[in-house]
Amino acid sequence: MNKEIFYCSLDQFDSFNAVINPWAASRKDVTIKLDIKNPELPLVSFDRFKGSFLRIRNKTMLHLFPGNDDLLFGNSTLSVNIFLNISTIAGSAKNNFIFFDIKIDEFLITFYLVKNSENSNIAEIYVGCRMIEDQEETADVIVNQKTGIEINLDYWYNFNLNINKKGMLEINALYINSVLNSGSVSSSLAGGYQLDLNEFTDNDHTNFRQIHSLIFGSENNKGEFNVSDLYLFKGLNEEELWMYIEKGINVSSKYTYRSKISFEIFTDYQDEVYKGIQFFDRRNEKYILKLLPDRYSFTSRTGNSRIIIKLKKGFFTINDSKENRFEIKEENDELHISMDFNDSLLEYELPNIKTVNITNTEKLFVQCEITDITVFENNNPVEVCESVSMDQLIFVKDLSKKSTIPLEIMVLGEPSFEIKPNTEILVQLNLINKSEYDLKFIHEESHGAKGRLKLNSLFWKQLIPTDAISLIKIEAKRISANKLTEIKELVFKCEQDEVFLETNQSFIIKQNEFIRLKISGLKINALSELTPPGAYPFQIQFENIEDYNNGSIPFTLNFIAKKELSCPVGSIVAFYTRDIPENWLLCDGQSIDEKLYPELYNLLQHKNVPDLRNRFLVGAGNNYPLGSTGGQDSVTLQTNQIPAHTHHITGIQSNNEPFKDVDLGWMRREEMHGVYGTDRTVYYYKSDKFDTKFFNTKTSTPIQSTGEGLSHENRPPYHAVYYIIKAK
Repeated sequence: MNKEIFYCSLDQFDSFNAVINPWAASRKDVTIKLDIKNPELPLVSFDRFKGSFLRIRNKTMLHLFPGNDDLLFGNSTLSVNIFLNISTIAGSAKNNFIFFDIKIDEFLITFYLVKNSENSNIAEIYVGCRMIEDQEETADVIVNQKTGIEINLDYWYNFNLNINKKGMLEINALYINSVLNSGSVSSSLAGGYQLDLNEFTDNDHTNFRQIHSLIFGSENNKGEFNVSDLYLFKGLNEEELWMYIEKGINVSSKYTYRSKISFEIFTDYQDEVYKGIQFFDRRNEKYILKLLPDRYSFTSRTGNSRIIIKLKKGFFTINDSKENRFEIKEENDELHISMDFNDSLLEYELPNIKTVNITNTEKLFVQCEITDITVFENNNPVEVCESVSMDQLIFVKDLSKKSTIPLEIMVLGEPSFEIKPNTEILVQLNLINKSEYDLKFIHEESHGAKGRLKLNSLFWKQLIPTDAISLIKIEAKRISANKLTEIKELVFKCEQDEVFLETNQSFIIKQNEFIRLKISGLKINALSELTPPGAYPFQIQFENIEDYNNGSIPFTLNFIAKKELSCPVGSIVAFYTRDIPENWLLCDGQSIDEKLYPELYNLLQHKNVPDLRNRFLVGAGNNYPLGSTGGQDSVTLQTNQIPAHTHHITGIQSNNEPFKDVDLGWMRREEMHGVYGTDRTVYYYKSDKFDTKFFNTKTSTPIQSTGEGLSHENRPPYHAVYYIIKAK
């Protein structure tokens, strides 16, 4: 069984601050992942004792997540081993500084430090244990104990935790600042501690099954500590453990034997010497390694001593055209240049180095190792070394590429946007190849060189909510010969709060061709005193365009405050669309959220918003109390609502007929039945002694009917709009 189940040097990160682990990448059966949370840059640093390491500052955390069955317990003891240096702990001695959490089954085991006093440089390791239910910590503390292990701040230690499935934990801290390349590391034990969880649980026998996660650091920390060379083992015995620790000190951690032994690399170009690795025309440069032993000297022990220069792969390529004097090979993510060591030489010519991915000016980590030598001081041997390793940040500058910007930018449309809280805007840009040549975006997977177009701004964090960055999308299309086509070689990515387009293969933008960038989902915070209205600088950063240094193309977006109606709460106004302004509500009878609009809620006496759909407004007064409703869309007249009037009967018209006075005499008798179908007959005496008859009758004459009894329009001329009410 392979006892070393995981290893990571913790000193290699890509441009997205993701951990690079060549060891895990070379093993297909390992699915353990490392992730950095809340990174504070720079992540990697180095000292002349330990070499390069990961800096964990304040809220930064390193998460280790096992996949599949990587960290299942068996019958073998599981060991977690790491190199640790506590730089600073802020605050008083009462504050707990967490440097390590491990989740095992339902247990959360925490290792934290407490300073002896506020100004002390000594801290003691404590161990605590809580139960976990549904991924949440309970308030019950099972264990909270001192381990008795004290460490000095700003010193390197090796921290080892052994766990077996029966609930036994063993902690050892090894003080490695005093350990040289030779000698026994086990003699420098700073302290040890054992914990049996069975003593603190209700279980008769603890039976650990699986580790769920390891976390270095905490969101509540204030301070800094450094870690390097994380190992996970199964079934190690004590002798094997010390062997791995020695390896971590002497090899994995790039241990430097003496703080004053160093090296430098120089560039010789046209009889001038420049510090660092510099590129002028990529043809006539010579690179020189110079050993700087201070007062020490080196002698080969076996005659087979070698100098090995280790460079990060992805930045350089090596071409050995010097009669095979060098052995050049790739080791995971490193390029190794190996050559013979000569006792009498301090300067060595290096092979032809070519740049692949260097920005305008950088410092890159380089390691120089000399194998099988004896170190002398004043001609007295002070140490017999298996190897001496030296770390150095080497100045690198590429002057061979053009520093001009080959692209011009044009903002399409009006670059001004009205902003209210969480406004989402759409920005479209044209990138124009203004150079005299075609531009090639490089994609070299083996060297980690990929072309990129990245959206950025100095005000990125102030303008864009963190949780809205994932909503941003960037699309790229090519404009050529009046055609708009998708650029399939550019893939949109959103990683570590950055949004960019990245190549999946090389492609060319011809002279005077356009790249159309459509940036959607760009949500902007409300303008405030921190981010007042104004013109804000943005930029498109470009990387890995052949023959050009990386650079950026600036553009400006103007943000203005969205105008709002200035009215007191309860104001009702006419509004033409249903796109209701912020803090206004549509008058449609809806209920009011008391918590969101308390002032309006109380003003309307806990009632709903007035429903003014299909209604006119009238001023409240004695005749119309506030809030009263009435009126009809149409009306049908009743009889008592019709004005007094007469009707003309259609018949024989007697207008202007002559009037004749007839003397009827006096009435003699009256008969209550009439002749000729009349109602009655009246007899009169006349002066001539003859009777006169007068007939009386009732006559019914029909009048012609007209009208249909329909209702009629009861409204003045109108134009429909919406009514809205000020709610906040």
